[in-house]
Amino acid sequence: MLTNVDTKKHFTAEIERFEQRIAALRVKLQGVRLARLCPATAHRSNRGKRACFGCKKDGCFRFRQLGLDDEGSPLAEDQRPACGAKTKTGAPCDVPVVPGKRRCRMHGGLSTGPKSEEGRERIREAQRKRWKRSRST
Repeated sequence: MLTNVDTKKHFTAEIERFEQRIAALRVKLQGVRLARLCPATAHRSNRGKRACFGCKKDGCFRFRQLGLDDEGSPLAEDQRPACGAKTKTGAPCDVPVVPGKRRCRMHGGLSTGPKSEEGRERIREAQRKRWKRSRST
C-alpha cells in the first residue's frame, strides 16, 4: 500500500517527466504558432472547449464581434464594432454594438426577446411567413 509520501514522490516524478516532454515539444515546435483556448468557449465543459486559431494576439475574434474583451468585460465604445444593420437610407449602421450583442440599441441590441408564450408564437409565425416568402422567390 502506498503512503502519502510515496504518492507525493510518484506524482512529483510524473510532473517532472511531463514538464520535460513539454520543454522538448517547445524546442521542436519553435516558430510554430500554437493555438490557445478560445475564451468564447471557456464556460463549456472540457469536451466543448475549442482552440482559438482564428484569433489574433490582441484578443478573441468572437468576443470582439460582441464588443467584449477576453475576460468578457465590455470594450470601450470606440473599440466596439459597428452594428452593420441596414438603415432607412439603405446604408449600414455605424453605431457601436451593445456589449454582448451583435446589434446597436436602435436595431434590437437592447431587446430581451418575447417573454410570454403568445409573444413567442407570434415570432414563430412571422418566421414561418418569412421563410415561406423567401423560398417561393
